Amino acid sequence: MALIKCPECQAEVSDKAPQCIKCGAPLVLSNIEERGWFQKQLSPKIRCTSCGYTGKPARVGWDFSSLLIAIILLLCFIIPGIIYIIWRDGQAGQLCCRKCKNKQIVKI
Repeated sequence: MALIKCPECQAEVSDKAPQCIKCGAPLVLSNIEERGWFQKQLSPKIRCTSCGYTGKPARVGWDFSSLLIAIILLLCFIIPGIIYIIWRDGQAGQLCCRKCKNKQIVKI
């Protein structure tokens, strides 16, 4: 554990502290890997490996074709329809590129 200077009030605070204990200013770390796994998962920026977009991610969700497939499977084949809906909902939480909807992204 090391002491760093607060960018606002120049007080010495721990490098592990999320904010200054004197003025309450947030302490921004230069490298997101230093914040740990949980903070990296909450990273608000991504870089797409396909189109090069850098910015906020979108989430994979239900589109018209996925909904149509689910309805046809439920009407014709109940068990495969249920399996498809469960699989598709598992995919809905993934992050993707806003521009090209590519799921191969890098969190930055």
